[in-house]
Amino acid sequence: MRVAVFARGHCAPISGLVPPYNELVMFKICSKSNKFVQDYIKANRPEFVLMAAVWSQYRLPLEFSRNIASTLNVLSESNTQAFLFLEVPSYSGGPKAWARQAVSGRISKQDISNLSTMPVNLHRQETKAVAEVLKSHFGTRVIDPADFLCRRDGVCRMFEGATWYYVDGQHLSLAGAVAVSPLLANAFSF
Repeated sequence: MRVAVFARGHCAPISGLVPPYNELVMFKICSKSNKFVQDYIKANRPEFVLMAAVWSQYRLPLEFSRNIASTLNVLSESNTQAFLFLEVPSYSGGPKAWARQAVSGRISKQDISNLSTMPVNLHRQETKAVAEVLKSHFGTRVIDPADFLCRRDGVCRMFEGATWYYVDGQHLSLAGAVAVSPLLANAFSF
């Protein structure tokens, strides 16, 4: 399988969606990037597209729903199967910040251990609800890293033993990406 990555930081892969900080310059950059990707998809008709973002940053459900529907229509017209990778449970700070706090004595090793079992943020429920609508209306396949990182009671792991799953509060480390990779493998096997 050939894989191409088209990503631009702070730009959700959705046409016409205003970045959370609502800066006109970023909106223009994101719009140009997303148009390039959509043109590529129309011309090359890939079999799969994996869409990932920090979805909870886009708090306008109506705008989000309308714009993602437009984006998914482009994929559908190209006979491209969409995969929606939900965001990882997010935390304030991250391993590097916590290590600095531990060294300076502002946070204890026990506090760091407690961080590995923090409850999932409420926005994940909202994101998951939107994903379910997309799944039912567009046949979008949903991949949720919380299926690996979190227990049924909603408590999620930042690390296990000496293995950190995050590099900061919202991004998986290489070890974290490898850990959730079976979810991708399962999604792509049908």
